[in-house]
Amino acid sequence: MATLALEFSTSRRSAALLSGDPAGAGSLAEASDSTEPRRGTGAFALMARVLEKAGIARSHVTSLAVGLGPGSYTGIRAAISIAQGWEAATGLTLIGVPSHEALAAGIHATGWRGRVTLAFDAQRGELYAARYRITTTGPEIDEPLRLASPQEVARRIQEGERVVGPDLERLLPEAEALHPDAAVIARLAARGRTRTPGAELQPIYLREVEFKKIAQPPSSPG
Repeated sequence: MATLALEFSTSRRSAALLSGDPAGAGSLAEASDSTEPRRGTGAFALMARVLEKAGIARSHVTSLAVGLGPGSYTGIRAAISIAQGWEAATGLTLIGVPSHEALAAGIHATGWRGRVTLAFDAQRGELYAARYRITTTGPEIDEPLRLASPQEVARRIQEGERVVGPDLERLLPEAEALHPDAAVIARLAARGRTRTPGAELQPIYLREVEFKKIAQPPSSPG
């Protein structure tokens, strides 16, 4: 069994390949790169690097896990497109993992315990925020992901709560910089996450999609 994971939701793109033990304790190879937002993901180069490190051919990958955000819509869509194309060509298993869940799991793996708010740039001067309790047994959700103002989340820092997240220099510079990681996504996927058909993989986006109807020009007199 070999699970390839892609996490492209932030400016730190990462890929990881977990092979061996399906419980998630197998051999792990990782690669990462930083890129300016909206200037490409370096996806195929990262995938080639991690496959070479693992010594595994692309044809031996049995499942592909994708970080679904929130975060860079361009990066997430690129990872999903790769997954959908690979599924169509080979029929491998696809697994979608919310990036905020991966970030919480990554914090748990460091040994830290307590309450933490995870924040992501939602554009339009807003943040996506979710609150977790990191316990001995794992992350537990206190408040589901929602839109929040930078001022609201900044108050949590002032009150002594840990606030972490990626790419927050502009909206919340006092937050602790931390990125979701493909290695964590690979391990979460290997621990029995539900298979997601490619057509159902979607970026996490909490705003309602708005459509504006274009006004029709007045008809000319007959």
